[in-house]
Amino acid sequence: MPARVLMVGFDGMEPTLLEREFGAGHLPNLAALRRRARVYTARNLPGFGQGVFWPCMYTGVNPGVHGRFFRLAFNRRRYTVGRFEEDTDVRSPPFWQRLDERGLKTGAIDVLECPLASLRHGVQVADWLTHDATGRP
Repeated sequence: MPARVLMVGFDGMEPTLLEREFGAGHLPNLAALRRRARVYTARNLPGFGQGVFWPCMYTGVNPGVHGRFFRLAFNRRRYTVGRFEEDTDVRSPPFWQRLDERGLKTGAIDVLECPLASLRHGVQVADWLTHDATGRP
């Protein structure tokens, strides 16, 4: 049977608060999941602005490949600066789209600053309870 992978990311979560809740016996299901998992603390790349981490995480490539360096984007054709648009400016697909293309079942729920992928074998929910409006209907 193929391995099953679950990735959980908390944007803006204070790690010491989470540790305190685990120590107090709160969040038992999340604590049980944590005991069976590898846990990493994500840090933004040095010298880059906000909004760089999530595209690196969901594409698996660096900003030079996916194209997002900050929440603002430089338009080379117009020589202007504007808002980075996740739906059109990300130059690499999310990893679950590549897995889906190989026939694997995938799902992605509310990944920050991520475009919708065209999936045949999975589901993606985007901008559910998001904290930033993207202009999507």
